[in-house]
Amino acid sequence: MNPASDQVLNTRYFKSQPYLFNSRKHRSYKVILSLGSSMDSGKTTTAAYLTKGLKNMGQRIGFIKLTGTAYDKDRKLVEDAGADLALDFSHLGYPSTYMCETIEILNILETLLNQVEEVQPNTVVIEIADGLLQRETKNLINCKEFMNIVDGVMLSCYDSLAILSGVEILKSVGLPPFVLSGIFTSSPLLIEEVKEIINIPVLKLNHFLAPDKLAHILPQRISVL
Repeated sequence: MNPASDQVLNTRYFKSQPYLFNSRKHRSYKVILSLGSSMDSGKTTTAAYLTKGLKNMGQRIGFIKLTGTAYDKDRKLVEDAGADLALDFSHLGYPSTYMCETIEILNILETLLNQVEEVQPNTVVIEIADGLLQRETKNLINCKEFMNIVDGVMLSCYDSLAILSGVEILKSVGLPPFVLSGIFTSSPLLIEEVKEIINIPVLKLNHFLAPDKLAHILPQRISVL
């Protein structure tokens, strides 16, 4: 409370110009979404290695962690991987996006995208926290306006069963993943299980750093410089 004005103080958008989400806005960059079956399934690490791989191809990369609870380690991991600008919701004064309505999260996204655009990215990687069934994540992937700005989805999972259900969920919203990765890729057995049931490329982390492997699986609308 500000004793001088009797107004409640709020950190949200402190010294930041808010923008309203515009699903029809022309964006010169491509958007890759990093999703996972659960917490700690490998979303941030996958995003970081994709960032490094695209940087090796000569691209300028922006990174946004859109939802979750403030934890600067995730943003810094992708920044260390070479992102030209890495931001999260806490840069707009949000300690967490828990229980935020979808439109509020979309406005956060638009505001962060406006900041990321200053580095003129070729690709923006967006990570959404937690798993596909978590409230805010579920609402976002079922929001057509949001998914319409996404060019491709990466899905990170612990095991083959999570991949099977995760792929079906993403297919139901019209954007199946173009690549599968995450914790399960540390197990050759799980990789074989996945390849037997799903015809989607599986990439280990080091594969993201190999231009031939990465270029081969990128969505067609992603331009490789």
